[in-house]
Amino acid sequence: MSIKNRWDALRGVTLELALNIATGTDSAGRARLKPYRDIADVLDVRGMMPEIFTSICNLITTRSDQYRVVIAAEVIDHVNGNGRYDAGVDRVNARSQSDMIVDRADLTDDDTGTRQFRVMRAL
Repeated sequence: MSIKNRWDALRGVTLELALNIATGTDSAGRARLKPYRDIADVLDVRGMMPEIFTSICNLITTRSDQYRVVIAAEVIDHVNGNGRYDAGVDRVNARSQSDMIVDRADLTDDDTGTRQFRVMRAL
């Protein structure tokens, strides 16, 4: 479902405002606000008014628990030994790629003495 089909799901959000949020467009018309680091960053979106933000702020978030991770690795035969990869000279002998979705919804920080999260798994 595209944003153009469901822009009216949030009270006070017009199609133009929804597109500005999606593109991260600032008050000067530049698409430079993304990635949003905090929900308050949405206040800087072109067309966002405090009244609209107040009515939707508990319905939106800048945090995601799911991430797509693509890992690519290559084994290189470094022919000329100059310390950098030179296409056409050095050879790629093997390639491997993994594409996965990582879900951090089970992360918890129940130890306030540390800045690290632990992964808690249900058995």
